[in-house]
Amino acid sequence: MTGETEAALETEATEQAPSEEQATANAEAPTSPNSLSIEERLLDPTLSKTQRKKLMRKQMQQEARKEKKKDIKAARRDEVARRREEAAKEFDALPEELKAERIAQRKTSIEARKAADAAKKQRQQEAFEKGQNLVLDLEFNDLMLEKERKSLMSQLMYCYAANNRAPAPCRLVLTGLMGAMGAHYHSIPGSQQWKVDAQESRYIEYFAESKEKLVYLTADSTNEITDLDPDKVYIIGGIVDHNRYKNLTLNKANKQGIAHARLPIGNDLKMITSKVLTVNQVVEIVLNYLDSKDWKAALVKAIPKRKRDADEEDGEDEDEPEAKTAKEGEPEEK
Repeated sequence: MTGETEAALETEATEQAPSEEQATANAEAPTSPNSLSIEERLLDPTLSKTQRKKLMRKQMQQEARKEKKKDIKAARRDEVARRREEAAKEFDALPEELKAERIAQRKTSIEARKAADAAKKQRQQEAFEKGQNLVLDLEFNDLMLEKERKSLMSQLMYCYAANNRAPAPCRLVLTGLMGAMGAHYHSIPGSQQWKVDAQESRYIEYFAESKEKLVYLTADSTNEITDLDPDKVYIIGGIVDHNRYKNLTLNKANKQGIAHARLPIGNDLKMITSKVLTVNQVVEIVLNYLDSKDWKAALVKAIPKRKRDADEEDGEDEDEPEAKTAKEGEPEEK
């Protein structure tokens, strides 16, 4: 890379990524109106009549949705109770020998489930202690709109769920959980119990003593990854922005003087759309590869059929967030 190219990248990265001083100031800045609840915003005396009506209408819609959810839950509870009652009546009508057989089958099923749960917890604990380090870089709070932050939180939940059920889970590290980003993360139900390493600090600070091991995964890199090194720390950009910021994570990696690479999308899989993926899809690709050691199989399993060539072998399309996403390490809704 020539000196002129490095200088250009340095300039572009400086323009797009906020400085540490700006990030600190933004984290300490007053809460924006969009982050307040409707009840809090309605207390603002400067609201116009039109704004107040809109907020009140939105409030009514939210309350209606909550009531609908309650009704659905109640209906489900009633259905479960009805099925249990039917099952109990059916069981009571069975001959004694069949009852004993059913009870034995149930005990066997319960024991098998307990064993599977114990094995799963063991895998998760081992991954947390010495698994492949996979960092989700959450330092882009000030580059996203409120709805994009919410979309990112949805993707984080998919990431955690995918890692939780993976045969070969990673050691998930969430960095940059400061200010509003930290508040959004901690508002996720159950996040306090997640088996992840959640940090307010930036990854460049958290891994300061092993900076040479950091590798930023970004589709803009010219370095194609061929394998995952267990000693490396791979970073995925946690941002949803509809690709407003070009070369954002590549420039960040260059500015920080850390390695970068892209996944082998294109060589191992034909795409019929752009190589834009959600954060959770990138995480799933990494998890699939750790399990299979086959990039094509990992890509096919994680990338929806609507995004890849119809001639490719079908994978198991997992549920994915409505939010669309980013380039390899940067979500499309970034």
